[in-house]
Amino acid sequence: LRTKTHKLIYYYGCNYDGGYRTPPGWELYDLIQDPHETRNLYDDPDQAKLVTDLKQRLAKLRKRVGDDGSHYPVCEAIVQEFWDYDETDQAKAREISHQYLKRRQAELKAGKRNVLTHRGKLQK
Repeated sequence: LRTKTHKLIYYYGCNYDGGYRTPPGWELYDLIQDPHETRNLYDDPDQAKLVTDLKQRLAKLRKRVGDDGSHYPVCEAIVQEFWDYDETDQAKAREISHQYLKRRQAELKAGKRNVLTHRGKLQK
């Protein structure tokens, strides 16, 4: 969600079918003070009210455009699970990050540079 002054980003941490998990997470950038988006303000206590407001606006926007997650239910479950992104959610995201690193290192060690990152079949 982008406003004139800020950008709130949510990374799902998965493909639309829930495959190839990476850590989900939120980012918030001040586009005036940090136009190159180098400093994530999401965890800054001074930004808590803004984060809450932008998340509410995002939820309303999703509803207005019909983005209820029904087309990608596995992905939507992850969105809902990590929506609050409290300390427990962040700890889960860190664990997913560790799992991703181990999986990716094993793939590279096995010579797999281009791996199938979704659960579904490839479309021809």
